[in-house]
Amino acid sequence: MKVSKRQAKELGLVTPPKEKRKRVRGVKPPTPPKVLPSTGTAERVTLPIPPSANHLYPTNRQGRRYMSGEYHDWREACHPTIRTMRAAQRYPVVVHIRLTGQVRNMGRDVANLEKATTDSLVSCGVLIDDKLKYVRGVYPHYEPDDGPERIEVWFVEPESVG
Repeated sequence: MKVSKRQAKELGLVTPPKEKRKRVRGVKPPTPPKVLPSTGTAERVTLPIPPSANHLYPTNRQGRRYMSGEYHDWREACHPTIRTMRAAQRYPVVVHIRLTGQVRNMGRDVANLEKATTDSLVSCGVLIDDKLKYVRGVYPHYEPDDGPERIEVWFVEPESVG
């Protein structure tokens, strides 16, 4: 025996459709964070030097981009350390990356430290995102010393208002 949609609804055989939330024009509903915030407490961390931004995602013969092995290994080595950093509470932040040590390649572009480092801060939950809304600037700088090559990473939150 066939039942019409109206009869099925009257008999309680059909669950009513979910109510659609009315969306206010120009206002997006809040999106949940991509990653849970970091629960660490460290203010700054010291990491090995990341691969150059030019070598993070090479292209294969079919024209597709993929994560390089060097970048994958760096992420695997650094993410446990980055997760010890505390999550930012106020935005936008300023990220500092200090390259120190006896750098072997003095022709290296210091700006190529930014991409891998900020992406890792986001994927470890230290920053919500690396968009301009959340990061006011990234300042890489070089300070030579007698130690091994390394980078030191920290961020500065804006002063609280009031």
